[in-house]
Amino acid sequence: MRDMIKDAGSGRKLLALIMTAVFLAWMSFSLTGCAGGENGDKESDFPEEISKTAMVTFLPVDSGKEKTVARGGSEPGAFVESLDIGSWKMAEVPEDLAVTGTFVLYQQETVKLGQSEEDAEMIELCRMAIYDGPYVTVEIWDMKFSFRIDHETMGYLKGLK
Repeated sequence: MRDMIKDAGSGRKLLALIMTAVFLAWMSFSLTGCAGGENGDKESDFPEEISKTAMVTFLPVDSGKEKTVARGGSEPGAFVESLDIGSWKMAEVPEDLAVTGTFVLYQQETVKLGQSEEDAEMIELCRMAIYDGPYVTVEIWDMKFSFRIDHETMGYLKGLK
């Protein structure tokens, strides 16, 4: 009889353990399901995220004075389109190239109920360092990606400095 009681107690423990494991697996699937799939792949979302740009500034290495390059209307969209991101190729930046400046891209925060558009802050989307050669390094989501860009895009960026 004692053995049956012991077995019943361990059966309950085993059932409780299995139910706990199933619950934890379900919770982790539910929580990570929101971040997975299309929205979880940050690299493929990069061009989509950049398309939300509302303001672009330039920080030259030598002077440190920030200059607004594009703001409001269609200017930021034209800037992003001129980058021709689809033609960029991931590549290591040669060590002999120096950073000449950094473009900072901003997105306007979502306007909340009772808030005017003027009250909405600009949130930094990414930083794009340009070099004295056809390379850029994009820093977004605490990650850095280096790309080789075509000479036309490089000329466009240098013309904005």
